[in-house]
Amino acid sequence: MSNSTGVATKEIIALESSLVGINPDLINNKGSLSSFSLGSSTLGQAGKISAEQASTALSSILAQYGLAGEKSGEVANAIAAGSKVGAIEIEGLATVM
Repeated sequence: MSNSTGVATKEIIALESSLVGINPDLINNKGSLSSFSLGSSTLGQAGKISAEQASTALSSILAQYGLAGEKSGEVANAIAAGSKVGAIEIEGLATVM
């Protein structure tokens, strides 16, 4: 079983569990958790990095800019697009932002 991103359901559950570990506030807001999970998946696939690396990078970027979890999808798409046309990889972008 997989979702629209092609990620297996058990991987999604594992990712969401790790996301709650990284950002405990997500457990209280299923919309944010879902958005963050999808954003992390998008970022991981775009950057060819693990879901944990992607979720750490995304969490870091959101925290640096004071953005809520609901913005995860927009941020992930922007970072993925930027890394595609730029000379820096996703993890590097998360570090310098």
